[in-house]
Amino acid sequence: MWLFGQFAATGSSTASYQQAEEPVSQLINDFGPPVASSSAARQRAAMPFVHLERELWDLRDATGKEVAPDAPKRRAWLLERGAIGRLQAPVQRLFADPGTLAAAARLLLDRHFTPVLAELICAAVDLDIPALDLAGSEGVLQSLFHVECLDDTGGVADAAMTAVTVSSCGGKCQRA
Repeated sequence: MWLFGQFAATGSSTASYQQAEEPVSQLINDFGPPVASSSAARQRAAMPFVHLERELWDLRDATGKEVAPDAPKRRAWLLERGAIGRLQAPVQRLFADPGTLAAAARLLLDRHFTPVLAELICAAVDLDIPALDLAGSEGVLQSLFHVECLDDTGGVADAAMTAVTVSSCGGKCQRA
């Protein structure tokens, strides 16, 4: 979920292990099962960083060499090699559509967390699923309906066919 939040904010899924370690470990500690030691708690991000589904996740070392799925899931090993992960290119292209990113996030949250935890997790990673849904819907509507609305000065303004647009032009919208 941290990666989804990063992608929504930046448009990139590229993350080094060093960058992801603290926030991902914190998320797992906050919302996952407890661990016995504080040292284990600090490096919980190593396991998902190495073991994310490889059809979705591309993991490489600092030289660009692929890191095998059976690589050690240890903090030191990942840091020594400068491990960098990113979503595979086709997944990134899909997630470039905010509605698709929202649907994927919702699916993961619905399958693995209660609604209360899902809301807390989204807040922790700055992922606003309703805003992504809206952005995705507006993109679809803009491609389906190009409308012209008369603005307050009598001129024509391009707008997407949304309730806000229709109400803001006094209902004087026409499909172009």
